[in-house]
Amino acid sequence: MIITIFQFDLEHIIGLVSGLLIILAQLNYLNKLRRKEVEPSPLSWGGWSILMGTSFVSQLMSQGWSLNLFTLLLSAIGAFVIAFSARFVFKYYSIVREDWKYLYYGLVCILLYAVLKDE
Repeated sequence: MIITIFQFDLEHIIGLVSGLLIILAQLNYLNKLRRKEVEPSPLSWGGWSILMGTSFVSQLMSQGWSLNLFTLLLSAIGAFVIAFSARFVFKYYSIVREDWKYLYYGLVCILLYAVLKDE
């Protein structure tokens, strides 16, 4: 019984530490963006946000909420905040041909996922 409780608490601690590290990494990137040390593509970051968000929703719907989804949710939200900030706050418009190609690939994957759902 004590081992089970310890493992449960350890899982929560690891999840919390992972979440904090994700948030710190995203804040660090936003700070570099503010100081103009990086020039991100808003489309790429938006694509990552959609990809992680789709993964989050898919796992949430199939398995329900678990602590493991916390870091995925933070990553999806953070990628969206970076994309939004890059485009609308810091006014980066650097979208190259490769970005559009990967966006279309991602949309095809979402379409395939919706059509070929495992039930």
